[in-house]
Amino acid sequence: MQIVPFEPSMAEQVIALWNRCIGEHYPMTERLFSQNVFGDPFKQTNGNLVALEGEKVVGWVLSRYLDDIPPELSDYKGRASIGALCVDPEFRGRGIASALYEAAESFLKSQGATSISVVHYPYHLTPGVPSEAQDLKTFLERRGFSDWHETYDLRRQLHDYEIPTEVTQRLKERNPQVEIRPAREGEQKAIVEFVGREFPGGWHYDTKRFFEKGGEPSDIVIAVERNEIIGFCHTFTPESVELRGSTHWFPLLQGRWGGLGPIGIAAAHRGRGLGLALLCYSVWHNKQRGVVDMVIDWTGLVEFYGRIGFKVWKRYWQGSKTLA
Repeated sequence: MQIVPFEPSMAEQVIALWNRCIGEHYPMTERLFSQNVFGDPFKQTNGNLVALEGEKVVGWVLSRYLDDIPPELSDYKGRASIGALCVDPEFRGRGIASALYEAAESFLKSQGATSISVVHYPYHLTPGVPSEAQDLKTFLERRGFSDWHETYDLRRQLHDYEIPTEVTQRLKERNPQVEIRPAREGEQKAIVEFVGREFPGGWHYDTKRFFEKGGEPSDIVIAVERNEIIGFCHTFTPESVELRGSTHWFPLLQGRWGGLGPIGIAAAHRGRGLGLALLCYSVWHNKQRGVVDMVIDWTGLVEFYGRIGFKVWKRYWQGSKTLA
C-alpha cells in the first residue's frame, strides 16, 4: 500500500470508494465531485491523497490550508481542514486511515497550520463528520480532536405548504412598505453589496461567486423597502448554476428537488418579523417553481425553521484539533 497524490484519472475510483463507504446516506455524484473537488480554486495537490493497493484506490483523504484567498475570505486565512477521510470497508484494520491522516496532518503542518478543523469550507462536501460516520469521529477523537458540536440539515415536503395567513397579515400590517420578491436582472451588484455589508465573509464570497458563474438573479429572493434591499434568501432548483449544501444529496430527494440558504435580514431591520416572512415567501417561491422536496443545510436554527414544518434530516459533528 502506498500514499500518493490524487490524479484526475482516479476520480471514478474515488467516487466509487466514497459511495461504498457512505453513499447510502450521502451519494456522491460526478457533478458534485467535479464542482467541489476539481472546481475548488484553493485545492492543493499534496493535501488530496489516495491510498493505493496496486492500482486500486482503497482510501482517500482531502485536506487543505487556506493561504492565498480573496479579500471576502480574509477571516479564513490560515484555516486548515480535512474535508473527507474514507477507507474501503474491505481494507479496514490495516492502518490505512492512520497513514492517510498522518500524511494529511504532516502536509498541513508544513503549510504553517496551528489547528485542524473538520469544517472544510468553502467547497465542502459535508459541513462536518456525518452522524452515520461514528467510527470516523472516534478515530479523530483518538488523534486529539475535540470541542464537538452538532449542526443539521433540515427537510420538508412541499405538497401541503402554504404561506401562513398570519405571516401575510403581519407583513401587511407591520411592514406595509416591504416587498418580498425574486430578484431581477440588473440587481446583482446591489445584492452582492448588501451581503458584503451585512454578512461579510463566507456568505459574501458565495453570493459573489454565484453571480460570477452566471447564476440567475431569480434564485435569490429579496426584501425591499423604499428601493433598498434589507434582506436576502438564496434558493436552489435543479436548474441552478451550481449545487450548494442544500442540494448536494439530491439523489435522495423525491421528485423535483430544491434547497434554501443562506438567509438574512439587515441588522437595522431585525425584530420586525421579516426573517420569518422572507423564509415563508422563499419556500413558496421554490414551490411555485415546481419544487416538491426541499432542504435547508448547515444550520442550528431547528426551532425557527420548524415553525413552517422543516425537520432534522441529517446531523453532523463539527470539531477541531490544536497542533503542538
